[in-house]
Amino acid sequence: MGPSSAVGRGGCSRGQPDKGRRARLQSSGAALGHLRTGHQAPDALAGGLADAGRWMLVGTGLADGVRLAQQALAAALCMNIYVVGLNQPFDIEIDKVNKLTLPSASGEFSVPTAVLLVMSFFVMSISIGVRSKSAPLMCALLVSFLLGSAYSIDVPLLRWKQNAFLAAFCIIFVMAVLVQLAFFAHMQQHVLKRPLAPTRSVVFATCFMCCFSAVIALFKDIPDVDGDRYFGIQSMTVRLGQQRVYRLCINILMTAYAAAILVGASSTNLYQKIVIVTGHGLLASTLWQRAQQFDIANKECITPFYMFIWKLFYAEYFLIPFV
Repeated sequence: MGPSSAVGRGGCSRGQPDKGRRARLQSSGAALGHLRTGHQAPDALAGGLADAGRWMLVGTGLADGVRLAQQALAAALCMNIYVVGLNQPFDIEIDKVNKLTLPSASGEFSVPTAVLLVMSFFVMSISIGVRSKSAPLMCALLVSFLLGSAYSIDVPLLRWKQNAFLAAFCIIFVMAVLVQLAFFAHMQQHVLKRPLAPTRSVVFATCFMCCFSAVIALFKDIPDVDGDRYFGIQSMTVRLGQQRVYRLCINILMTAYAAAILVGASSTNLYQKIVIVTGHGLLASTLWQRAQQFDIANKECITPFYMFIWKLFYAEYFLIPFV
C-alpha cells in the first residue's frame, strides 16, 4: 500500500482513543447532570436571581454587587447539588424501581464515587460561603446541609423522607422560607449595606412559595408510588392515592394564583398591577388547560406534568420582583 493509505490507517487508529475519551467525558457529564436531578438544582439560583432582580431595580455599585451575588449563587448551587445528590446513594434500591436512569441506580456511579462527588460540592459550597463573609448566606448553607442530610441519611432518628410530614417540612422550609429570606438578607445586608427590613415582595414570595413548595413536595411522590409503597415510604401519595393528591395539588396552585392576582390588583402602581395580574392570570390559565388534559392513569404523563409544575415555579421568579 502507498504512504497515503498508511497515514489514513494511522489517523483512524489515533482518532479512536480520542473518540473514546470524548464519549467517556460526555457520559460522565451526563451522569453528573443526573446526579443533581436538573429540575431541582436551579431552585436556589432562581431565588437568588429574584433578589438580584429587586436589587437591580433600585441599583447600586454594579460591579461589586454582581460579584457578591455570584458568590451567593455559586455557593447555593453547590449546596443544592450536595442535598439532591446525597439522596441517591441511600435510595439505590428504590430508584431501581422508580428512577433507573439516575447514575447511582443505573450503575454509572458507584456509591463511593457518588459520595465523593456530593462531599466535594459540600466542601466547595462551605468554602465559598466562608470567603463571602456573609452571615445570612452561611446560615442558609448550614441549615440546608443539616435538613438535606436529615432528609436522606439512613441512620436512626434521621431518614426524614420516610415520614410524610417531616419530608414536606424539609422541602417547604428550604425552598419557601430559607431561600427567600436568606437571599433577601444577604442582598440587603451584604450587598446593599442596608438595614434588614421586610418588604412587600419578600413577604409575598415567602407565602406564595410555601404553597408551591407544598405542591412540589406532594407531587414529586406521585410517579414514585410503586417504589415507595414497596419499600415502606409512607408518602401522602401512598396514603391517599395518586388521584386525591393530584387534585389537592391543583387546588393549592389555583388558590395561590388567585391570591397573587388579588395582591396585584391591590397594588397602587399601575405598571406593577398590570404585570402581576396579567402574569399570574396567564400562568393560572396555562395550568388549568394542562390540568384538563392530564390523565393520572397514564404513567407517561405524570413526569412531564411534574416538570411543567417546575417550569411554573421558575416562571414565578420573573414576577416576584414586580410585587
